[in-house]
Amino acid sequence: MRLDKATRWVERFVFPLSRVLHKLAVGSLILMMLLTVGDVVGRYLVGRVPLFNPIPGTLELTEFMMALIIFSALGYTQMCKEHISVSVVVSHFSPWAQSVIDSITYLFSLVLMSIATWQSAVYAHRIFEEHDVSGVLSLPVYPVLMVVTIGCFIFCLTLLVSLLISLTKVGEHES
Repeated sequence: MRLDKATRWVERFVFPLSRVLHKLAVGSLILMMLLTVGDVVGRYLVGRVPLFNPIPGTLELTEFMMALIIFSALGYTQMCKEHISVSVVVSHFSPWAQSVIDSITYLFSLVLMSIATWQSAVYAHRIFEEHDVSGVLSLPVYPVLMVVTIGCFIFCLTLLVSLLISLTKVGEHES
């Protein structure tokens, strides 16, 4: 019963944050699409129509937005159970065995993503201290790395929710 309460408490905190980051990912995707279309049109019309040029820094901005899209969507994707999984063998096991395997998988994933979160925070801090900027537009790099860190952290929290749910199922099938 305690595990169930803890799961609900974490869900109430994590899922809204996941949705906000997902909206950031969707917005970044739309901006990246518009930026790419504008750059392609500018490249096509350069020399043909006055004042049309490619957009400077498109590659940098696209790289930044790709990082935002990927890491902002991780938690939401986990929340919706949309990550790729292969269950050809596991689907033939009992529900209890499936829950145990899920628990082990979530625990292992949580440990690895916790390390990735920690290291991305360390890297973001180092880049902030060094005042690192992008090559063409001279934009600071650390804000993107902070979003990467936050996205990894939210993903860790959604993995924790999945682990707690899976452990609850293990306990239900045991009794």
